[in-house]
Amino acid sequence: RCTPLIVWASHISSDDKFKEILVADIQLTHPSEFVQDVQFTYAVIMRYLLRNPNNQKRAQEAIALGIQFA
Repeated sequence: RCTPLIVWASHISSDDKFKEILVADIQLTHPSEFVQDVQFTYAVIMRYLLRNPNNQKRAQEAIALGIQFA
């Protein structure tokens, strides 16, 4: 459910605004902050992958970025 929203919002450069948009949607079905944080971490990883299609190390870099947000 969140993947289309991530694709739509992937152009947003501000992490705070990106999180605000995603959490607003996530809260509709998951009031748990833990679930919101997990989905935001997934979203950060997906956004990185979408923004760096030609980077051969994008998977490793996306996971490293996700760990920073976890």
